[in-house]
Amino acid sequence: MKTVQLNSKGKIFPNPATKGQTINIELEEYADKVEIFDLLGNKLKTIEQFSHFYEIPTDYFTAGIYIAIIEFNGKKKITKFVVE
Repeated sequence: MKTVQLNSKGKIFPNPATKGQTINIELEEYADKVEIFDLLGNKLKTIEQFSHFYEIPTDYFTAGIYIAIIEFNGKKKITKFVVE
């Protein structure tokens, strides 16, 4: 299982994930929102909760690369993850 670091703000794992696994985002500080997009820019999911841990089920994702935008106090961190 590979973990992607979010510039010392947290990590996203497993990456890559297989369809049906849950992507976990662990953050060092609380975030306001996480948005998931495909590479065409379609917004697939928005999670609006003040948290430092998010779970993203991949049951309905097709194989590909996805973008997670994590919002901290009006600032955004962008990372990607892969579903195989």
